[in-house]
Amino acid sequence: MTSISVIVPTYNYGSYIAEAIASIAAQTLQPTEIIVIDDGSKDDTRAVIEALGQANLRYVYQNNAGVSAARNTALELATSDYIAFLDADDRWRPQMLEQQAALLDSDPDMVFCFTNFVRFDHATGNLLTDQFAYYPELAGLPLTPGPLPNTATIRADAFSSLIQFGELPAFTPAILFRRDKIAGMRFDTTLKVCEDTDFVMRTAMRGSVGFNREVLAEIRRHAKNATVDYSLISLDKLKALQIIGNSVTAEPHRRAHAERLVKAHIDAAVANCRAGRTLDGVRTYAKGLRIGGSPMRKLKGAVRVLQAATSSAKR
Repeated sequence: MTSISVIVPTYNYGSYIAEAIASIAAQTLQPTEIIVIDDGSKDDTRAVIEALGQANLRYVYQNNAGVSAARNTALELATSDYIAFLDADDRWRPQMLEQQAALLDSDPDMVFCFTNFVRFDHATGNLLTDQFAYYPELAGLPLTPGPLPNTATIRADAFSSLIQFGELPAFTPAILFRRDKIAGMRFDTTLKVCEDTDFVMRTAMRGSVGFNREVLAEIRRHAKNATVDYSLISLDKLKALQIIGNSVTAEPHRRAHAERLVKAHIDAAVANCRAGRTLDGVRTYAKGLRIGGSPMRKLKGAVRVLQAATSSAKR
């Protein structure tokens, strides 16, 4: 029987974590273990966890070192066949683990599968647009139908297919990983944002990837989110993509990565210009020119950077 470890990193999320754990406890397929890594919380997180009395839950406290370090600690402790990550401020719908496990079970070469999700506003509880609505290109990938009606496997090379997306459609709380396929892998602790992009894309080099179109996870939007300022997230994406490059060796992956890296430099250059850092923007764009990739993309990028710099100068 398939075993699942659920990893819950948390930092000062005592007001949210009980709801996250409750959504795990409500799963139609129960995990073997829940590993909560408290990354140095100063609030009532420990008391909340102890009050839950969850039998299969292991609570570990460590000094604050960031979400990547917390996940890495849990990866050292996890013993199950499959591994899922649920952030302490998010929640799952009841069939999350059952449906995702069925998808992984269907293909022994599948390294991970991800599911559609919705964001919800913490203050109002209102559900926002589902994630896959922003990625119509998912339907354009060569796909093989999965074991459930809403599931599919990406038939083409997973890394080359997913790296082309402006933002990875798979967020960590909406992914189930096969543990033996991520053996030895850890989250990069130098990345404070987009650390999941780096980890997931490195994993995608190791086998096939599947996804589920059904909404099975809910991501909370609130003032404490790490990615509240979206205006400069392009800079974080660029850093993550540069780090991914250290692991890219196969030629098809190198070509796909270079093309995406050019776009990342352009996006970061535009973000710098819009923030009034025109010189940094120009330098970032110039670095992108030295990378192999589409000349047309670089030309269109020059127009975008010029427009952003001009607009910023007028303010």
